[in-house]
Amino acid sequence: MRSALYNRLCEIAKEEESGVALVETAGGVLSPAPSGTTQADLFRPLRLPVLLVGDNRLGGIATTISAFESLRLRGYDIHSVALFDDHVHGNLQYLENYFQYQAVPTIGFPEPPERDLDLRKDEVALKAYYSEIAKSQSVETLLQSFQTTHLKRVEDLQSDAQKAHEVIWYPFTQHQGRSLKDILVIDSAYGDNFDALKSNDTNSQETGILQPSLDGSASWWTQGLGHGNPELALSAAYAAGRYGHVMFAGAVHKPALELAENLLRMHKNPKLQKVFYTDNGSTGMEVAVKMALRAACARYDWDHTQDDIKILGLMNSYHGDTMGVMDCSEPSTYNKKVEWYQPRGCKFLSE
Repeated sequence: MRSALYNRLCEIAKEEESGVALVETAGGVLSPAPSGTTQADLFRPLRLPVLLVGDNRLGGIATTISAFESLRLRGYDIHSVALFDDHVHGNLQYLENYFQYQAVPTIGFPEPPERDLDLRKDEVALKAYYSEIAKSQSVETLLQSFQTTHLKRVEDLQSDAQKAHEVIWYPFTQHQGRSLKDILVIDSAYGDNFDALKSNDTNSQETGILQPSLDGSASWWTQGLGHGNPELALSAAYAAGRYGHVMFAGAVHKPALELAENLLRMHKNPKLQKVFYTDNGSTGMEVAVKMALRAACARYDWDHTQDDIKILGLMNSYHGDTMGVMDCSEPSTYNKKVEWYQPRGCKFLSE
């Protein structure tokens, strides 16, 4: 579907003198396409820049802001908002102030003339209206801004590798001999793919500067459900909106309680009766090692101040970047040059 949409838009752009393809959706941003998929999700893999047409009628403020938030939730860039200025409900003035904080310009247009029952007169009046609007400064400013923003986006994408090469020190990356072509510039991600800048040798304005790149590592094994999943984004937004941040010491909230109950129920192991939450994989390993050592000392009456305790592990193992779990592994490229490293991991040869 993505390829079909992309190819069709490229064909239209080539046919137009301006080289621009315009996608006009029908209904609201969450209106269904023929397939049943919402239009916002249908076009999301292409991440097209958006001109959001706002609603100037009663209730239009809520409709416009809801559409804006639905698009932002899916990773769209909303370039600007346009709507009629009816001077009655004041929607334009309110939305101008609202979107100012979102760095999104809001443009107002005069309302079209009242409909004339004489179809000929109505056609003449509308043509005159559209002709005047097309030549207005607002439309000229909007078009120039769209063009400027697009060129800036392309410029940024093409310079990001150089900038990153100068200011970022990448983890798990051999920097010696690395060149700009080794840096993957990602514009967005959706499903199983990154939308990434083509390498310089294949970059062509004729065929576009972005191409889908399969995320074969699943972003270090954390994207099993795909990138840009709207259900996950909505759940995360709901959690952020409901709780923000909770200091998890002597407190509880429903999602944490339900997750703990589900984990214990799914394991069906009577020895597992409690859940401990920690921050990430590395600190999770630290917690597990501390729990194991405390349990072993209590069970076997070890005196940790006297006994030299080792951790049994696999060769070439890696558990994380914090000091404790680095010590658990045998010397390797991940730890042996760290000044504080004291190897406590015993080699265990796996078949």
